[in-house]
Amino acid sequence: MKFKAHRFSKKIFLPVYILTALLIELSLTTCSNRVGVISSGSPESVQAGMEILKSGGNAVDAAIAISFALAVTEPAMSGLCGQVQFLIHIPGKEPLIVNGTSFSPSNLPDSLNKEDLQKHKATTVPSMVRTLDYLWKNYGSGNLSLDELLKPAIKYAEEGFQLGEFRYSVLKYKAEDLRKDSATKKIYLNEDGSLPKQEKFFKQKILAKTLTKISIDGADDFYCGKIAQQIAEDMERNNGWITIDDLNNVPTPTEIPAIKGSYREYDIYTMTPPGGGWVIIQALNILKQFPQEKLKIDSKERLLLIAQALQIAHISREDNPVNDLTN
Repeated sequence: MKFKAHRFSKKIFLPVYILTALLIELSLTTCSNRVGVISSGSPESVQAGMEILKSGGNAVDAAIAISFALAVTEPAMSGLCGQVQFLIHIPGKEPLIVNGTSFSPSNLPDSLNKEDLQKHKATTVPSMVRTLDYLWKNYGSGNLSLDELLKPAIKYAEEGFQLGEFRYSVLKYKAEDLRKDSATKKIYLNEDGSLPKQEKFFKQKILAKTLTKISIDGADDFYCGKIAQQIAEDMERNNGWITIDDLNNVPTPTEIPAIKGSYREYDIYTMTPPGGGWVIIQALNILKQFPQEKLKIDSKERLLLIAQALQIAHISREDNPVNDLTN
């Protein structure tokens, strides 16, 4: 199998990453068994995807392995207790979104303020594991078991990975909050509450056990089995809102058409809400009003125009209904 730069066709598929805790949106097009392109939030997750492609998996298999690996190697932005959307293109069919977005716990109060959304109350009901299981069963290659797709993530959790500069800086930024909770302090910091060194291999033994149990007993255990019970009990002990009934009733993800736009001679397919696809389309609509000479690679003017276009698009999203955003 070869991995190399590949010229875009006139259909472009844009992944949109929302960088909030426990949430990742990942979109991959179907690729051939000869050429693959992987872009992800950590080098370890990219390696996980490459291993799956080399083992005979398709793009969806790789994306599943990447998502599980990100839950280990990008803990500030991804996690098993998050939600996920996938943009998939099957040759001969229109691109679609597998929408695994989450929902609020049934115990959520009618009125809330920002101060209420702390710790165990700062999460929706996790839907990611259910969505990844659905994708594996419906769009995976059939060549690899769920256990095989989880192996890279389990390895990184058990054996660890070096934090490096970026992850260390995130850990340093959140260290004070992590010290306030005995569980997060034990997982992410040294025994004395100090930061681990950048070059230290960061291990997550408890997460490794959770991933291993999913690999053996399947996604249902996360929602109806021992893992679900442990989540519900932890929520109850810490005044969280998620209940065992919430976990039992996480639905199968839905399939909906991708958002379609255009940029010059290209068709653009991207994410539906809550993903930021409308913002991307709006920003591209702004950028295509400028001569291409102003958008040359590595020019300062190009970077400024892109930043301004995205800023205007985000303001438009706040001020206008979704249906009117690309007018």
